[in-house]
Amino acid sequence: MDETSRRISALASFTLLAIIFQPCFAADWPHWRGPNRNDVVGESSGWNGKQWPLGDVIWQGSFGKGCTSPIIVDSKLYTLGWRSNKDTLYCLDAATGKEIWQKSYTCPEYGRFSTGDKGIYAGISSTPEYDPQTGYLYTLSIDGDLNCWNSKENGKNIWKLNLYDQFKVKQRPDVGRNTHRDYGYTISPLVHKDSLIVEVGGDAGNLIALDKRTGKQLWASQCKDEPGHSGAPVPITVEGIPCAAILTLRKIVIVRLDKGHEGQTVATYPWTTDFANNIPTPAVHKNNLIVTTAYNRYAVCRVQITLKGAKKVWEKEGLASGVCSLIIHKGNVYWAWRGVHCLDFETGKERWLGGKVGTAGSGIVTSDDRMIVWSDRGDLQLVETAVRSADKFKVLAEKKGVFSADAWPHVVLSNGRLYCKDRNGNLKCFPVAANTVKALASASPSPRPAAMKVDLKSWPGDDPHVLLAWQKEFGAQKLVGTLADGKVALKPRESGRIDANGIQLANGAVLVDGADETLLNQCKKSGELSLEAIITSSSDRQSGPARIVSFSSDGYSRNFSLAQESNQLLLRLRTPQTGENGIKPETKLCSIEAGRSYHLIVTYRDGQLVCYLNGRKVKETSDVRGNFSNWASHHFLLGDEWDGGGTRDWSGDIERFAILCRFIGDEEAAMRFNLSGVR
Repeated sequence: MDETSRRISALASFTLLAIIFQPCFAADWPHWRGPNRNDVVGESSGWNGKQWPLGDVIWQGSFGKGCTSPIIVDSKLYTLGWRSNKDTLYCLDAATGKEIWQKSYTCPEYGRFSTGDKGIYAGISSTPEYDPQTGYLYTLSIDGDLNCWNSKENGKNIWKLNLYDQFKVKQRPDVGRNTHRDYGYTISPLVHKDSLIVEVGGDAGNLIALDKRTGKQLWASQCKDEPGHSGAPVPITVEGIPCAAILTLRKIVIVRLDKGHEGQTVATYPWTTDFANNIPTPAVHKNNLIVTTAYNRYAVCRVQITLKGAKKVWEKEGLASGVCSLIIHKGNVYWAWRGVHCLDFETGKERWLGGKVGTAGSGIVTSDDRMIVWSDRGDLQLVETAVRSADKFKVLAEKKGVFSADAWPHVVLSNGRLYCKDRNGNLKCFPVAANTVKALASASPSPRPAAMKVDLKSWPGDDPHVLLAWQKEFGAQKLVGTLADGKVALKPRESGRIDANGIQLANGAVLVDGADETLLNQCKKSGELSLEAIITSSSDRQSGPARIVSFSSDGYSRNFSLAQESNQLLLRLRTPQTGENGIKPETKLCSIEAGRSYHLIVTYRDGQLVCYLNGRKVKETSDVRGNFSNWASHHFLLGDEWDGGGTRDWSGDIERFAILCRFIGDEEAAMRFNLSGVR
């Protein structure tokens, strides 16, 4: 090849790489394993030479089951979770956790052919993929639901299909030992030029390319292997040719992506793992890749790829990762699985091993040559790489017990913030950059307005913030307040009833029909809520927790619920920080005695939740924070949940209830108690 040809070839290679790695915002994390799909980022760890400025949680939320990790694009965080037979895609403000929009679709908890290990995973596992050219997001459910969403139009669904249905995919066969595994679809799609590449598997082709704008099939790979369980196809350039590497159920496959040769196999390397546990994503460096799994293939192997095939450079038995994908950085290879490991890239020789890490783990190598490790059930470590500590494992800082469930989802670092998630969908955002911590510390909170002063001469008052009010003297079908315009009515369900003694709840509920939309809109607008009631519990052994008043649809998603567990009154209130079920945290309000009537007020505004029992303040907390921007359409009921079933029945009487879209202060709480007649 002459010099001119070499320059043309080099320019072509650069152009192809630029297409594969399309530009995104500097601090974005738009793909599985980060901006360059390799867990190496251009951000500092934040270590200042003496300490790691891992401050208090900036925000937190709960988004449903799943091992999927979040992505971040243009200051927005996208994450998914499974609850109540549906997956939900959330778009949040990455800095505050405030919900911007959400989209849901029906989906089972496990894939239709799933078998094995159901006690350690559930819900969606695939991480979303973002296309900067169109602004489209691509998500793949555990049951093969592939969706294209327009992030620029509040998640508008552009197209969708199901891989199992469209391509007639069968259950993964038993491989290796006689312990069958099929985890459903776990892999993230890959955007390449105008195509979306997905590992489908089976007779249709291991990899299928779809038009990223329409979902129409463009090509299928020559390889027909069943799908693996790894994280994503990985871009790799082989002698100037753009390709993708994938770890199927049986082997490593390198597939061409260039026009006219799409889907052709460049090279293969056999790699079958017992139980179908070929989970770590292959790591790529130039035309080399490193593959590892545990079980029967308890080894790490470096393979060099040319257009003539694959050649083993080295293989080290007794060293392996069963889950964590490997990181290649400055001549070294890192991973966190049964310890934190470092190998020499050229030879495979172990440099060091250390740390107490189990099976769950992921890592990020930062611009200051340090590694952030996220592992086990919520442990964070900041570790020196071999660039700074060539022969010894060295921990600079650590934070343990962030969560209590497995840390399967990948940790994410973006714009000085570290996002950690567990398999139950709990997510916390920490500041790691010193300037982020400083900005948070110096930001002075807005002065809190005083509670509204009222002269309450009669109950419930003529305040326009009183959305609904009812008490037994008004009669069964009469409501007062701004919603009581003749369109709202109380409708008993199951054994719930209304009589001269009030609302009787035992094995049933009473639906407040017609109130849902206005209640939702008014509370979202104000960001404040007050619930007033006179209640008499029939038992101090209620369970469920047993629902007294709820704005919800089932046991897993709500805007708020007042409930009783044993003799404790509880509040679940949804904000972007507390999650869809309002349980992070759930607030214990107070205890009550069975057979005794109580006047109760629970009132909230951002960062201040107060409970009054018979005019006396019994609870005040700042643990619950956030507005109601993520409230969703639900049903307002007294008693058991909308979906029924009798599992959350409350036994007792309600003589009065009122809902206000504002905060109530001490003076007004005392006045309302004085007007209640309860002593």
